[in-house]
Amino acid sequence: MNEELVRRFEEAGLKESVVLHWWQYTDFFETTMPELGLRRWVVPMTGYFYWINYQNHLANCFLAAEKGFEEKAEGIEAYGVWHPSYHQHYAIQQAKAWNSESWPDMHGLRAEYAKMMFGDRWREGLRALNYFDDFTSGYAMVNFLTRLFDYPYLYAGWKEDANTRANYPQLLIEQMIGNPLNILGFLAQISGFVQKAINIFSREGLWKDMVNGQWSMVNGQWSMADGDAGPSTINHSSAVASAKADQPSTIPLKGLYLTECLRIKAVLDLWPKMVNSVKAARAGVDADKLGEWADSVDKAIEQLDSAMLAIETNWERPFVPQALRELTLMRDFAVNLSTELRAEPSKELKCMQITPVEWPND
Repeated sequence: MNEELVRRFEEAGLKESVVLHWWQYTDFFETTMPELGLRRWVVPMTGYFYWINYQNHLANCFLAAEKGFEEKAEGIEAYGVWHPSYHQHYAIQQAKAWNSESWPDMHGLRAEYAKMMFGDRWREGLRALNYFDDFTSGYAMVNFLTRLFDYPYLYAGWKEDANTRANYPQLLIEQMIGNPLNILGFLAQISGFVQKAINIFSREGLWKDMVNGQWSMVNGQWSMADGDAGPSTINHSSAVASAKADQPSTIPLKGLYLTECLRIKAVLDLWPKMVNSVKAARAGVDADKLGEWADSVDKAIEQLDSAMLAIETNWERPFVPQALRELTLMRDFAVNLSTELRAEPSKELKCMQITPVEWPND
């Protein structure tokens, strides 16, 4: 981005036609370079990969809208894949976009969102949202948990990911066997934060005067399902509003937040069980002990099944298959592992067989 680019646009007669979209996954740009005189939109990340672990981009949404207002960008639009679970992203993006000066910091906006969701118990609900942030936000956290799912390896841009894709999840389990950097303890710690969020989100009467914690979206505005309090002051994404303006829909926010918690907790609890069960088999423990490890894997599978049922119950049908695919890959392996553990004890587990990928130019 420099004056040479501007000159090239001018020579081609495109300067007034080209609109630059300023976008990135995390954080945001220090400047959109208004001094160049080019048309600019800011494009916050409102959520994308709904089929794997929930990823929090609220800071990106806030900073993008703030920078756009500060530097007088033409407009703002969401970059992402629409999913109702990203409700707080859309709410915060639109509040900041329409009334930027009214929301000088993220804390005030988040508190207002909590009041909209939880009414007089908003501080209680905000605490749950903060626990939710603990396992859904931050670049390091998001990327770490994402790597437990199969999807990131599908691109297979290099040998390591290609091998993981062809040998998922056993190659990852192999890497965790030695518990490097206490990774299994870290997974358990994160699971604890998830449980704290679940405990609060599940409290009776927490969700503000809603029918089962549901909100309706009519003509692009959020309002309570029973209609008593009128529309919310935070507008929904204009793109989604135009697509659904004539189709009032009910958004089960309580169910959506709990589903995200149940999904990631089931994944966090399953992996250590699989890793430790493989370690036990290789250590040559007796059949009774292996049976106990198989029981622990089965219990984790039941937890995963509950999360999958929550997805089917609380999500609109078009979204379901992709998410279930990811969890089914883990489940299939876990079932095979449990079956082998209950069979004749062996240090060589068939489910842990790894077939290296032939990579060009090795």
